[in-house]
Amino acid sequence: MIFSKNGITGEDKQAHAERELLKIFQHDDLTILVISQSDIKQLAGGANFLVRLRTKYEQTRLDLPKTALEVDNGS
Repeated sequence: MIFSKNGITGEDKQAHAERELLKIFQHDDLTILVISQSDIKQLAGGANFLVRLRTKYEQTRLDLPKTALEVDNGS
């Protein structure tokens, strides 16, 4: 896990650092999850940490847009 106040470059565009995380997953079967300040705020507001982690993992594993699973999980 990476904790980053502002997330990573290329977020929501599948470019730059975000694309590198996808490449690492595809090549090494290793998932790196980025926890941002907005995630921490959601957790402080009552969001379930394990659900957030699973959503982030599935987004990487299934190469889905971020909004697809976040809406399904009510995040």
